[in-house]
Amino acid sequence: MKNDNHNKTLRKIEFLGKVGMLCAVVFGFFSYCESSEDLFNSALYFFLLGILALFYVARVKVEAKKKTKDSKK
Repeated sequence: MKNDNHNKTLRKIEFLGKVGMLCAVVFGFFSYCESSEDLFNSALYFFLLGILALFYVARVKVEAKKKTKDSKK
């Protein structure tokens, strides 16, 4: 039960990271078209949040694999 909830939470965080990256691309394009520094800053924030979310999910998945590998030994 706990593992299922944990995997659902990780999938939600991963999805939010991907949405953040997509928003960064959209805001970056509009900031280029409008020559707006505010939109560029928003794109940068979304990009950083997306990257952090994806790195967090990757780190947790790697640690989970290590734990299962060690427990099988």
